[in-house]
Amino acid sequence: MGRLYRLSEKDNVAVAAYEMTRGDVEKDDNGVITILSEVPKGFKVATKDIDAGEDIIKYGFPIGRATRHIEKGEVVHTFNMTTNLGSREDDFSFTPDEEKKVDEKSVPRIMAYKREDGRIGCRNGIWVIPLSLNLNILSAELRDWGNMELNVPDGIHSFPHAHSQSQFGEDKDFILLLFRLITHPDNGGVLLLALDSDKEAIESLLGNFPLEEERLKILFADQVKDEKEEGKKLLAKLAEKVKEDKRSSESLSKLVIGLKCGQSDALSAITSNRLIGNLADYFSSIGASVILTEVPEMLGSARNLLERGKDEKTKDKIHNLIERYRKFLESEGKKLGEASPLLRLEGISTEEEESMGAVQKAGRSKINDVIEYGELVREKGVTLLSASGSDAETSTALTLSGANVILFSTGVGTPYGAPVPTIKFASSRELCERKPNWIDFDASRIMKEDKDAVALSALSLIIAIASGDIRAKNEINGNMEIAYNCNDIK
Repeated sequence: MGRLYRLSEKDNVAVAAYEMTRGDVEKDDNGVITILSEVPKGFKVATKDIDAGEDIIKYGFPIGRATRHIEKGEVVHTFNMTTNLGSREDDFSFTPDEEKKVDEKSVPRIMAYKREDGRIGCRNGIWVIPLSLNLNILSAELRDWGNMELNVPDGIHSFPHAHSQSQFGEDKDFILLLFRLITHPDNGGVLLLALDSDKEAIESLLGNFPLEEERLKILFADQVKDEKEEGKKLLAKLAEKVKEDKRSSESLSKLVIGLKCGQSDALSAITSNRLIGNLADYFSSIGASVILTEVPEMLGSARNLLERGKDEKTKDKIHNLIERYRKFLESEGKKLGEASPLLRLEGISTEEEESMGAVQKAGRSKINDVIEYGELVREKGVTLLSASGSDAETSTALTLSGANVILFSTGVGTPYGAPVPTIKFASSRELCERKPNWIDFDASRIMKEDKDAVALSALSLIIAIASGDIRAKNEINGNMEIAYNCNDIK
């Protein structure tokens, strides 16, 4: 098909990759499809007659059922279909793809910084981290001075936030998150900005986080006469240390990859999310760690995810993770089975369709673990991370769990970036042309080119960014931010 795009041979609907009008004709494996009405880009069209009560199949799975007879060539949306959640969601099954074994000798190499704990870093800059919002401005001033005066190859970056030092003193979760950032392998050194009231909490935790003294400097800003001058001296010492570091050849299997989508459109599911899913399957096959989060977007594909659990213990963790989010969202008034309002305008009809499109980012491999917000990734292959919220909160959560790079699918576009390289995959060529300074890769190529060749091109880009040969657009633009959510659902 040219303007209609079907994701699986099992599907009885196809997605309009372009706007279509009544009378347009497309060829399908089953013959000719005559379009019966106006079809906006991203909306579904029936590729065969579908009886009332029959499942609507997209991605190879039911995403709802017809509420009346739907003719071949007719638009399929909320006016003629409904959700299966709560009634027939257990009527279908999903079989994970067989684990592919890749010869270790064929796994690509990247140039990375090997850390003392065995992890690798893709960057070696200095991170200035204020423990209190009262020190945000100081962190920015020191960052700007350092980038002008110290010539650190991977730069100096500050990460202001909206938390006060009183929360640092009382909230153990917040302390843990800060130290996850401090010990992240993508920094070569950290300048921690604190107040004297934070000293006891810091000292009590340092023993649990073995850190090289030469790579962590702490400035108690209220205990010195000129905090800016003292901060400059500490940054200069850190700069001397990180400039000694060299990249070494490391296996790509040591990389930790975070998966994220934000500001999606209807094409994201058939281009950017699908391409990232192909990459996730490859990374799983070579033994790299892949982290999928945004649990609210998993609710409509719970059956799929459960059957992908590597064992019963993992399946129980997946079930508990999804159920507690489902209960929370229901308590907030979300109706079971409904796609989000913005995506309904894009042609996404049900929660199943929205969710199946989103979880495509994790491919079809087994799920090996489930971790809580703020926990480090433990397993190779796919891990589910408990986190919800905005692009910033979710990307920060992926960073805190150890992601070296984030593969970020977007249909509308966003300049946001995490502390680590945040590689933007655009769902459409139009977005690439409109915002070339935000977008790293045109995922719409997957609709016109060989999917394996496109995946190889994307993999080459990831390797080049991870090795420091080029920068992700978020790094070039200075979009490296954090947003904590210490009150994520427990």
